[in-house]
Amino acid sequence: TVSFSGNGSTVTLVSGVQTAADPLQYNSATGQLTLNSFDCATSVSTDTVSGGTLGGLLEARDDIQNTMDRLDDFTSTLIDQVNAAYNPSGAGRNVFQAGGDASNMEVVSDFFNGQDPAAPALADRALSIAGLQNESVGFSGGVTTRFSVFLSDIQRQVGSEVQDAKTRANFQETLVSELDAQQQSISGVSLDEEMVELMKHQQIYQAAAK
Repeated sequence: TVSFSGNGSTVTLVSGVQTAADPLQYNSATGQLTLNSFDCATSVSTDTVSGGTLGGLLEARDDIQNTMDRLDDFTSTLIDQVNAAYNPSGAGRNVFQAGGDASNMEVVSDFFNGQDPAAPALADRALSIAGLQNESVGFSGGVTTRFSVFLSDIQRQVGSEVQDAKTRANFQETLVSELDAQQQSISGVSLDEEMVELMKHQQIYQAAAK
């Protein structure tokens, strides 16, 4: 029997040789995880999964997704600002493909075709793009700051979350060791003493056999 319990809900995933055709379902569009009982009579969703390995994986998934969303915000804002600086009228050629994010940021395929690097207009546009590093721009969520500050904050957040995860993991390992020691103490079983007793009985048996 394999069961899962969380926040007052319990679902039996495996009973003997019986299990649901899809005991675990993940909806990539909504990020919803559902665990179904062996007879499909009951199920629990990620709303009730808060502990254990599954809870840890789901929490890590949400933290990683939050960082990816901020990186996408950074990238899409950078694309819009660079395109606006290079092509202020919106009628000409852009530098980056519009609508990109951190996974598919791409220069327009024909951007370098027919460009004259010595043209004064291009020099002015290049200076406008370079000046973006010193300007405060608006990101989603009402945040207004420089690109370097926004990116540094993402890096700081990742470092802080990694350190926090390591600290909590060390605490849990120490707690498990302490609880295990308490359990052994209460049970009154000492592996060293049991080994000594085993050796004594072995010697008595060997003596009796002679």
